[in-house]
Amino acid sequence: MHIRPQQEQERPHPGGIDPAGIPLGAAELIESNHLQGPFYNDYRFGGYWMWRFAERYPVFIDGRYPAVQGYDQLVSEINRAKYQRPEDWTAFLDRHQFSGALMKYPERSPYPALFDRYFPREQWALVSWDDIALLFLRRTLPNRPAIAEYEFRWVSPEADFSEFVRRLRVASPARKKQIRNELQRNLALHPSSRLTQFLLTLFKRT
Repeated sequence: MHIRPQQEQERPHPGGIDPAGIPLGAAELIESNHLQGPFYNDYRFGGYWMWRFAERYPVFIDGRYPAVQGYDQLVSEINRAKYQRPEDWTAFLDRHQFSGALMKYPERSPYPALFDRYFPREQWALVSWDDIALLFLRRTLPNRPAIAEYEFRWVSPEADFSEFVRRLRVASPARKKQIRNELQRNLALHPSSRLTQFLLTLFKRT
């Protein structure tokens, strides 16, 4: 079951935007590292994406659907890719040549850790996550410095909690230390993240 904690409350944004439901951490990482697009953004983040980035990083999809011409076809394309096989999602990402993807947490999934299938680690790196969104970067030469600095290699935040526990139980002591270090690093980045706090609690109990 993919039940997520309530959205975390980030620090107030200088523009006066209510941070609840806003992927501030991912946006700041993109901006501060001058990452290259294009980016896929989940539908729910489109309005903030336009407000934050304007023309610097063109929005892919946003709440103006169905008013914008072509958005109805685009939404259909997204849904066909998202709700079929992982290979269809990979083909969608490749077709649009996305350098990164800003994702919301899946509400339900046929897989214990959906994004392990949709963003395989040999091709993509998770570089930011909180209670609101996850940011993946494609393993390309321009993205290499950001991936080297920010990657979370051993934690799959969207995974079922039972899957998280299962992986801990079969992990070597060295791997458990890597998982703990990544959780602690994320808590330092997002001190109010209820998801990170809960995963750390599971870690201590397992």
